[in-house]
Amino acid sequence: ILKSDAGAESAIFSEAAGVLSGWTEVPGFGQREIRLEARDLHKPEEAYARRLLCRLDFLRPLVRASLIAADKSAYINAVEMHLFNWHEVRQRSSRWDSVDEAIRVLNLIETLSFLQGTLTAEARAAGLRSLTNAAWLIQADRTRTGNHLIYEGLALFYAGVCLPTHYRARAWLKLGHRILEKAMQQQVYDDGMNGELSTNYHLITGTNFLKAWVLGKKFGFDFSEAFQAKLARMAGVASLLRSDDGGFLALGDTDRMAGSSREETEAKAFAELGEILRGEGRKKGYSPELRLLLAGFDSDFFGNEEIARKEQLYSAGGYRIHRDNRGRTLIFDTGLFGFPGLSHHGHADSLSFEVHLPEMRFLVDPGGFSYVDEEARAFARSTIAHNTIRIDWENSSQILGSFGFGRGAQAKPTGLFRFDGGFVLSAEHDGYARLPSPVIHRRGLVWFTDRPFLFLVVDWLEGKGRHTVEAFFHADEGWEAQPESQNQVIWCKNQYRIVQAISADEPVNTSIHQGELEPEWQGWVAPALGKYRPAPTLVEECQSDLPLNIVNVFYEPGKSTADVQVNNSNYSVNIGHDLKLYWRWEGSHLTVNLK
Repeated sequence: ILKSDAGAESAIFSEAAGVLSGWTEVPGFGQREIRLEARDLHKPEEAYARRLLCRLDFLRPLVRASLIAADKSAYINAVEMHLFNWHEVRQRSSRWDSVDEAIRVLNLIETLSFLQGTLTAEARAAGLRSLTNAAWLIQADRTRTGNHLIYEGLALFYAGVCLPTHYRARAWLKLGHRILEKAMQQQVYDDGMNGELSTNYHLITGTNFLKAWVLGKKFGFDFSEAFQAKLARMAGVASLLRSDDGGFLALGDTDRMAGSSREETEAKAFAELGEILRGEGRKKGYSPELRLLLAGFDSDFFGNEEIARKEQLYSAGGYRIHRDNRGRTLIFDTGLFGFPGLSHHGHADSLSFEVHLPEMRFLVDPGGFSYVDEEARAFARSTIAHNTIRIDWENSSQILGSFGFGRGAQAKPTGLFRFDGGFVLSAEHDGYARLPSPVIHRRGLVWFTDRPFLFLVVDWLEGKGRHTVEAFFHADEGWEAQPESQNQVIWCKNQYRIVQAISADEPVNTSIHQGELEPEWQGWVAPALGKYRPAPTLVEECQSDLPLNIVNVFYEPGKSTADVQVNNSNYSVNIGHDLKLYWRWEGSHLTVNLK
């Protein structure tokens, strides 16, 4: 497969050349010297970077280069050196996190399997000792839930299948198989979305489930039909999360997965499989990475699953995802706060939304930022880092430390209404019901599909007493926000000019923030972990007695939207000269009438 892909050859040799020089890319930390010995561990970022480095992902480019190179000696020598070095370092190390051991197992099995005929007996023995020691530790110290457990189950399954003469092989195989079956049942929604509600972890866990399914098929250890059906739906969801810029929509603890690391390239292949299963991708001529993942199997093995049905409005773990025929995308977070015990990679983002335009991100989730920068991580997880509403300076879900949550907001969809040329989505959450004067946040989105860009956000805050209300709108880097008045902002980038008209029951103060750290972080995006970039954020703030109605209308000026006027007194919007929209809330349901 590698030799048949002429385009990948130069990339493989280039990455391998970097490893030969002693350097490799560590996601979130840039280029790092390949030094596995402990140093500067008092710095959290150095300790975490070493942890990632010691997963041995840098072996993969050496292995791949050795498989296609005419002269393999330099690559084989480097692999042997690293196998000996890691064995020595591991002997002197304290216990590692079981997920790190699991990823090492996968990398070591791949290395030893592909190069078993070319490695010296001593190097192979060093690799096997490291591998079996790691498998023992995973069995003893495995986690009890989350994406780490899926990695660990896959590693045990791999070890059991690929080391058939080891006296623990059968036990590892059975345990890994059982972990994976149970994790698919307990950690993945029926619609195919991973329960951590994070793009990154959906893609990683889906890819790992696929690897297990393929290995099981090859060696006669099949997984259940329910496992296979959910796996197909996971691939379908992965394809829905793709972005036109080559990356993915950023939901929860994630970045845009647009790089070339092992996890990112495999994620794109997994999404490619989903496109094929949904009937929108290539039936033949799979990419080399997908061919490697499937290892000789075809998408036909998944049968005709529900994910193959073509729709324009999808539901995945509470996210509503719409793609229209003009190349525009809307994402609306209307779901529960993840499965119990799986919320540590979620964010306090209830009723947030994203809007992507053709080949361009517009209103975005800024991203996951970092696992080691405490201030950046606190911002990334907070309500103010999402396109939603904060009340009385409180997060919609209580954040505890870097990975914990207290009371999580419970959101739920309350309505879907389709009309000729668009639809209305409505939802609510109870995150602010814990305030001394409880508040329920209800939000409706009105999306027009048959006009130049036209989109309404209708917020209804129901409760009593006086509150401080803030609404946040995060644009991607490169956009400019030009305030025209307290009630109108113009967003500009390249060929786009989008007007945002603002109306509320009470006067609203608007402000633009970009690249600010004080008094709190605001105006940032993180396209990749560890890389923070200034980007404009619009903040609308008002102090009001409740209930309170706030409306934001986004439109691209054109013949049908030359003038947009919002009238809060009778809950209506005039759009150009030919359309008037009325809205009203009936309990938790938003009703819209068009004339």
